[in-house]
Amino acid sequence: MTTATLRINCEPAGQPRVKATSRGGFVKIYTPWKTPGGKKAKRFRDAVAAEALYEAPPTPIDSAVRVTITLWMPRPKPLLTKNAPEGELPHTSKPDIDNIAKLILDGISDCGRMWVDDRLVTELVVKKQYTSKGGEAAAWVVIEALEVPH
Repeated sequence: MTTATLRINCEPAGQPRVKATSRGGFVKIYTPWKTPGGKKAKRFRDAVAAEALYEAPPTPIDSAVRVTITLWMPRPKPLLTKNAPEGELPHTSKPDIDNIAKLILDGISDCGRMWVDDRLVTELVVKKQYTSKGGEAAAWVVIEALEVPH
C-alpha cells in the first residue's frame, strides 16, 4: 500500500470563489488569484504542490485513495491571553473546511505525480483546529492507496 505524508508549513487557506465577467457578449470565468485572499490561497496551493512533488511515489497512484487532512489554524489574539484555554481548540470560523480541502486536493493534483486524478479519492477526513499556544499554522495530509479486490 502506497502512503505519503505531506507536512505543509504554511497557513492553510481556502480555494477562492470563481468569478465571471462579461465583455462584448463573451463570458470569462476565472479564479481571482491577484486579490489578497487569492494570493494567500495561491501561496498555500503552491506549497502543497511542492510538498506533494517531493513526497510523490515513483509511479502515480492509480487506485482508490484515502486522504486524511489535519489543519492547524493560527489563534486569534483573544485566544492567546493568559486566561485562554490551553491545547488545540476547534476552529469554527472562515475559511470553510471544504474550501481548504478542495485547494489541497487541487494542489496535490497540480504536482502531477501523486495520483492519476483526484477522482480516485474515495475517502476524505478533514479536521480543522486552532494551534496550541505558541504553535505554528500548518497542514498535515496523509495519502493512502487502498487495496481494492479485483
